[in-house]
Amino acid sequence: MYFFYLDESGEKNPSVKKDEPYVLLALGFHEYQWKKFERAINAFKLKLIRDINKRERIQLELADAEVHSSDIRIPKNRARHPFLQYLTKEELSALIDLFYSQLEERHIHIFTSVIDKDCLDSFMESL
Repeated sequence: MYFFYLDESGEKNPSVKKDEPYVLLALGFHEYQWKKFERAINAFKLKLIRDINKRERIQLELADAEVHSSDIRIPKNRARHPFLQYLTKEELSALIDLFYSQLEERHIHIFTSVIDKDCLDSFMESL
């Protein structure tokens, strides 16, 4: 059996932010790989949380370390994130590298669709 994590990014409405694409993404995990993936990511996040606690004297929970790609990619979001704001550049890079290495190591299937809303809008008008 496979588990799929589905996510979207961007605005669906073609009249809003026409120059920004709308993206759909799915990650497919075999049931035996999902727990290993989660365990590896969470173990590293917990290590980072302990390091932050020692360095910053702040107590974080694993739930505070839930990460979305926009939190990593957009500096303003990262600065407000309860977990990411305390990571050094090296720690952030290591976390990103771990995500990518787990995609390969766990044989995760990636499905994506990028929609150019500007083209979609003109297509929709011709119907």
